[in-house]
Amino acid sequence: MELKEIIDKSVIAIGEFPQITKDQTLGNAIGELIGFKLKREDQYIRFPCLLVFDEKKQLTGYITIENILRAMEPRLFQEDDGVKFEGKKMDLPNLAFLWEDSFFKHCNEKQSIPVTDVMSSIDETVKTTDPLLKVLYIMLQTGDRFVPVFNAEAPDEAIGILRIEELFEEICSLCEL
Repeated sequence: MELKEIIDKSVIAIGEFPQITKDQTLGNAIGELIGFKLKREDQYIRFPCLLVFDEKKQLTGYITIENILRAMEPRLFQEDDGVKFEGKKMDLPNLAFLWEDSFFKHCNEKQSIPVTDVMSSIDETVKTTDPLLKVLYIMLQTGDRFVPVFNAEAPDEAIGILRIEELFEEICSLCEL
């Protein structure tokens, strides 16, 4: 089954997805993510990311909650490399409280960071003619929870975003689970 067969039901139109321009700041991104909710049927959908567009309204990247948190406190993302002190492994989660005063004291200063400094690039896209399992494979291999969908007849035209939640629901309905 091709993606175009489920677009109306499962793909979120570009205009319905939270977005920001690349000349805005981390503070703008935070405000947009916190304030944005999409009403679909009888429920509201919140998003863990927003799309980033350039001045020509071309999709250039995205920014996630993780991107924002990494910019605010990179130490939260450092790997526990098994450093030992006096025979015990370092316990980073329990040591994170040591950063708390600094984090909350300086988080306002981070609001002026440009979105372009923390956004992620879009490495994978799909076309409306791509099969559903190809799209699922791309998502699972990249770890991305969404993928931009481009019009097969007009390759520069992003028509929407397919999230793994809607794709999973569609696949399960086809399997009659």
